[in-house]
Amino acid sequence: MAGAGTASLRSSIFWTLSIRFMGVVLLALHSDAHTSKIFDVKLVVLNAPRLGRQLVGNVSYHARKPSNTGEFVLYSLVFGPNAIKPGPELQTGTRVYLIVDLDLSGFIPDAANQGAAGASGTLYVTSWVLNSDGVSNDPLNPNSNVYYTGFRPLMLSTAVWVVNEVCGTSVEGTLTVEDVSGILFGPPPGAALRSPGPLDQHRPLLGLNRLLYECSYGNIILKRSNTIILSLSLPCGGTRPNNATWNSTSGACGDNELLGWMEYAVSNTHQVLGIDPSQFRRRVLVLPSASGTGGSLCPSWQQRGSYGCDENQGCDIWVRGERDHLLQWLLAQIGASMLLQPATSSANPSGVNPLVSSGQPTDPSCALGSAEGDYQCFNGPNAFKLLLASPWKQVYDDSNLVVGVKETVTLRPAALSANNLLLVVSKRKPSPSTAPRPLYGQYRAPVGGDAGLPAAVAGRLVLHSVNVDSPPLGLEPGTPTVLLAALDVGQSYRFQPAKVLVRFKSWTPPDKKDVGGVTGGSATVSICRYDGLSETGKCQDGIDNDCDGLTDEDDPDCQTKDKAS
Repeated sequence: MAGAGTASLRSSIFWTLSIRFMGVVLLALHSDAHTSKIFDVKLVVLNAPRLGRQLVGNVSYHARKPSNTGEFVLYSLVFGPNAIKPGPELQTGTRVYLIVDLDLSGFIPDAANQGAAGASGTLYVTSWVLNSDGVSNDPLNPNSNVYYTGFRPLMLSTAVWVVNEVCGTSVEGTLTVEDVSGILFGPPPGAALRSPGPLDQHRPLLGLNRLLYECSYGNIILKRSNTIILSLSLPCGGTRPNNATWNSTSGACGDNELLGWMEYAVSNTHQVLGIDPSQFRRRVLVLPSASGTGGSLCPSWQQRGSYGCDENQGCDIWVRGERDHLLQWLLAQIGASMLLQPATSSANPSGVNPLVSSGQPTDPSCALGSAEGDYQCFNGPNAFKLLLASPWKQVYDDSNLVVGVKETVTLRPAALSANNLLLVVSKRKPSPSTAPRPLYGQYRAPVGGDAGLPAAVAGRLVLHSVNVDSPPLGLEPGTPTVLLAALDVGQSYRFQPAKVLVRFKSWTPPDKKDVGGVTGGSATVSICRYDGLSETGKCQDGIDNDCDGLTDEDDPDCQTKDKAS
């Protein structure tokens, strides 16, 4: 369903970019003003840094380029004014051809551009195109080391470094290796369930391993045996393999710092401990909230990471080491490494088309949204894209639904059953210039991995959509999800793009045998297709045209001078 539309889009993008790229190649090769060169590279894409409910920076693009020694060197990309603006089709691990202006780039040892005017470690890109060898014809390819593709569970392999010393000075109040291990895996095996001292209110009720397991229904697995957690002492500064410098004392937090710190962690671990971190596909740097010499590292944001993950080189995550939030921030960035975009909320309550979102991670029902303190799983469209959730009921507005006729469905808690979605696939175009939109519905009971849901969405029927006509799946580029509504019992919502009214009819409590309420009960939901917002003008057709439960003369809309119509 989704794959065909996205595959067609990818093909269209590829050929459009290819034609433009060839034109730029011809111009570049015949230009005497600057020296240009074509590089075949793999990308590293870093998502926008986040501070609470806000994105506080921009996506950045980098390229792994093989050197003369056979090693891969990571360069930052600067796109010229005539280069095509990068989009979500570019992700970590994507292969592209770059036309690089050597005179405006930084020094590249194997390109002999010693007089280059660009900043160290940069490639100045005048044009680019996807490398067809790096574009998968099957976005649901089962052979993956870094993505769950629906065929077998994904075993995460993770290296974590906890920065506890900066420029020779110990960081006060930072998390320890033991603290981070507890957040990832819960208390050590054999530990008492409760400390003999005062109850630690900061310790999460579950580890990241259990949260991932429950939110993926056992399909994403984090084990101690596939994880290393090490302390790290960052020096005052250093030079990256691309000749760019980084420091850790002045509060700087540019891409050279992030990538330089990670490169140092990898090389230092290899040299000092004899451990090759390249075997771990996901690498995490836990930054201190405050350092002993120059203030906190990256004080302007709390989390950042890779958009997508390279099958061979893996991907990176940076998070601030705050005990109350680390669990949720790690889940958010793991989601981003699986091609999830920020979970936004609607800026237009009526749900008109086109969908208008806040543009910020403000959805309280998703790890990719406004997760502040507690924890929850992924929202409906994100769980669907990850191939974790599937529709319990899927309807098409033009074939399954008759105007005015209600269809009823019972939904189990999303955290307890993979078959938890109500999915409405719309074929209706509200106007020639707007595409149809899918509608996702979930009953989000505060149980399992959703036990930390905030009150605004806990126990409610949560509705989402996305600004694409076909729901993305698997390795297809993600799109920001849009929270439309969180309905309580008795409330309804009109989704105008599909002309569908969804109502949370009733809630059935857990069975009496479930004393603790861990099964969450169930939600009875009705869905109805309407062809107008009122019955007026259609009072003799025997149809409940506005889906309010009243037909013709029984509807107050018809108790007017329009009754005769």
